[in-house]
Amino acid sequence: MKKEEKLNQFWKYVLLIVGGILILVPLLVTVFSSFKTTKDIMNHFFSLPNPFTLSNYERLISDGIGGYFWNSAVITVLSLIVVAFFIPAAAYSIARNMSKKKPLQLCIRS
Repeated sequence: MKKEEKLNQFWKYVLLIVGGILILVPLLVTVFSSFKTTKDIMNHFFSLPNPFTLSNYERLISDGIGGYFWNSAVITVLSLIVVAFFIPAAAYSIARNMSKKKPLQLCIRS
């Protein structure tokens, strides 16, 4: 490998690592916070749960999460039906009017 290629590869890996950290840190903070009390979340946001508690999950189940899941499922199914109806029409329109001379217009319209 040439020196320039190695440098490019190095920066690609740096970008991937930084991107991975930016994605994983909020996810881990959310998971750790779910095992903390409200007081611990306010006082020690980035720390590990101490004491480890499942009270948030107990409260979630006792408050009736099933209804919330049902609402989400209904909205998801209805959205999929609407999308499945409109996407073929849009794809047909784009395919009919597609021209090799106007790829920028195709990108803008879609």
